[in-house]
Amino acid sequence: MWFKGLESIILGVIGFLLTAGCSGGSDSSALQPDERPSTPTACSPSNQGDCECNNAQGFTTWTWWVADQQRCATTYVPDSAEAPLPVLISNDGYSRNGLGECRTTSEMVEAAQGFGFVGLCTTSPDGDWTFGNDGVMNDQQPTPCTPGDSKDIRYLNGVFEIIDELGASGKAKPDEVYTWGFSQNAMFTAWTAFCYPDRIKAFWQGGSGLFVKGQTNPLPLMEGACRKSDYLQYGRACAVQAPCTECQYFPIYPVATTPPLSGCIMAYVDDFLFETAAPMADAMTTEGHDATLLQFPDIGRGHSEPLLQWDWLVGCMGVGEACSEPCSEAIVACIEGRGGATPQHRESDYVSCQNGELASCNSGCAPTLEMLRVVERPCVVNGICESQEDTQTCAVDCGSSASPAETP
Repeated sequence: MWFKGLESIILGVIGFLLTAGCSGGSDSSALQPDERPSTPTACSPSNQGDCECNNAQGFTTWTWWVADQQRCATTYVPDSAEAPLPVLISNDGYSRNGLGECRTTSEMVEAAQGFGFVGLCTTSPDGDWTFGNDGVMNDQQPTPCTPGDSKDIRYLNGVFEIIDELGASGKAKPDEVYTWGFSQNAMFTAWTAFCYPDRIKAFWQGGSGLFVKGQTNPLPLMEGACRKSDYLQYGRACAVQAPCTECQYFPIYPVATTPPLSGCIMAYVDDFLFETAAPMADAMTTEGHDATLLQFPDIGRGHSEPLLQWDWLVGCMGVGEACSEPCSEAIVACIEGRGGATPQHRESDYVSCQNGELASCNSGCAPTLEMLRVVERPCVVNGICESQEDTQTCAVDCGSSASPAETP
């Protein structure tokens, strides 16, 4: 699962040679109308336009046009796949029609091979996402999710067409779709999940959560304080020039759905968006969803994903079969037995323990919460002061009014 040294270099060279001939950068406006598909179509030299395309083994880049813009998405199906696999969507609007995680030697590819899932990478030509109703969410309109609310709904409809096509070909499980993102991409991830609760099983929000008026500060692009159109006109001064009195939430309010959604919301306590994580978890719980709030300790990482990011994504969202209790106990005992003094040391121990002591583990099983917590020891906010928490690391659960310590 963990590529090292010469093997990574060789794979990287092969991937570069395979993708170099379809790397994007041509002018999409030069494409003729018959070269502009309206539904997801495999990328080729004739329709590539602005898309960065990957035609390496296992990869397919798809392109189509939405609202007079070229859109792109890329899928990765592991070579070793013998049965339909779950789908994990990686949202990356910053890449501007690029490949994001869908590169030959990325960590996502390693994780897809090791854990067994289809990777699907979304992107935006704008370097940003278009949230519904000009960014205005409130009690009267908590989930602006119609095609008229946002061009990205029409884009996402195409993404689910791709998933359904992979399902029809026996490569993917269309009813087991997971999605994740970090920062602004995490906001889009939550918006996607609650706009498509019939398609998404679980989501991961890294480094963000929910803006709630009167409870959290406005977000970096003044979401919650301004309409998106006013921000584009006035910048941060929009809060004075054109304040949004109707704005209550961002990116969406997690209304009740059937079935409920599962969400993992994480942030380091020194992350400038840390204050938004708990409001999303609280609102989800209020509406009957299954929320896991992970408050990671300050180890100098700030606005970042956790160590062992892909293990956390797979384990917390439940992508695939969970590791057995004997497996989990063996890995935890192995790591604790090595006495790593820092999270970085324990991260290295986690990897070596997995590689060396897997007799009791099913290949590719999803890590348990107990396995994952042993590295950085995050506070799992659930009202119970557990054995890996104390008043310093998890004051919200281990304060004077918290439940007595229990073994997780």
